[in-house]
Amino acid sequence: MTFLEKLDMLMADRELNKKTLSEKSGIAYTTIVNWYKRGYDNMTISIFKRLCDFFGVTMDSMARNDAKIEYYNPGKKDLHITTEEEYFLKCYRSADDMHKGLAQCAVGADEKEERKNQNAG
Repeated sequence: MTFLEKLDMLMADRELNKKTLSEKSGIAYTTIVNWYKRGYDNMTISIFKRLCDFFGVTMDSMARNDAKIEYYNPGKKDLHITTEEEYFLKCYRSADDMHKGLAQCAVGADEKEERKNQNAG
């Protein structure tokens, strides 16, 4: 699924046309129309981020040419995480020390922390 196909789907889900998307997102109507006429290769990162934040989708999922769209809460000003990542974080936070250690080993975080401590000392 291309960027424009995903954009069409997101607009249809919210019952938006190009004009109302422009009004609600603050992205110029001519910019949106030109994505369909001339392509979106020259889209600025700031416009791309504004669009993704408007729909609450990750920039990564909009940029990839696959069918998966990942949602996040744009109200969170820290990290943008997917629903799956949020689930893993909740599991980690509720785990005991042994299981947290196993999870850290699985992703190599324990080695990174050890190297960080060695460099600091």
